[in-house]
Amino acid sequence: MKFKSTIDKFFKSEIIQRWFYFILLCIWLILWKSQINLYNSTSSLGIKYIWIMTVPAILLILQTLFNNFLIWFFIWGLVFAYSIIVIGGIIFKIIHRSIDTVKPNVWDTKEVIILISIFLILFFINWIIFKFNPKR
Repeated sequence: MKFKSTIDKFFKSEIIQRWFYFILLCIWLILWKSQINLYNSTSSLGIKYIWIMTVPAILLILQTLFNNFLIWFFIWGLVFAYSIIVIGGIIFKIIHRSIDTVKPNVWDTKEVIILISIFLILFFINWIIFKFNPKR
């Protein structure tokens, strides 16, 4: 029980939360730095990549500065929506692959490990962001 209370105190610390969002912002910007040629092109969702990069970056900057519940809710909502889209796409491909009679649905260990890893990473990221919800 003491360990759980220590973990909860860690997640509720405002300084830790601000650093967490700052580190996420740095990771986000580093990931998009190499994709600078995509900024003016349109994604498969019909949204320009500049907006896909800018909106989360602005939300992370605001959350780092103000640590507000409303901004946290938007960040968590974006991550949760992304997770649902990814999981839905994976499930769609699994179903589509099982219906296709030309390519039989054969799963090797590598594919199973990759799918399990994706699900676990998405669950972990959603859980961490959910636990970092601010008090105010």
